[in-house]
Amino acid sequence: MKITPARLAVLGVALVAGIGAALLASRSNPSVIAAAPPPPSTDGVLVAAKELNLGDIVDESGMRWEDWPMDHIPEGLVRKSALPGGIEELKGSVVRANFAAGEPSRRDRLVRHGRCEGGRRATSRLQQRADGGPQRRGITRQGTLSK
Repeated sequence: MKITPARLAVLGVALVAGIGAALLASRSNPSVIAAAPPPPSTDGVLVAAKELNLGDIVDESGMRWEDWPMDHIPEGLVRKSALPGGIEELKGSVVRANFAAGEPSRRDRLVRHGRCEGGRRATSRLQQRADGGPQRRGITRQGTLSK
């Protein structure tokens, strides 16, 4: 194969371009990668750990804390910053409205054991007696839990 002057010229241009590209690449500063934004500030929200039905008594297994972004927490939810001992303080409360698992809790949907708001019956529950007859169980007008 015979090397012509035209082929030598193309080879020379390719070598010069390659060396120039390598020099430019070695002199450039590496691109600065932007730091990840800080994680949003969060607060604990008390949520139902399992399904809770009308008249159920809240215990430790029924509620748990879940972290939510501070700017996405609606008013009225039980927050850890406002009620640090929330699970312990609400233990023994009676459920006034059904909760699905993972649903955030509101104080107005729970009645503290031994208290009744407005003197009205907050909740009642049918319970079968040993003889098969229904027995009402709930919070009486005086605000105490009946058996």
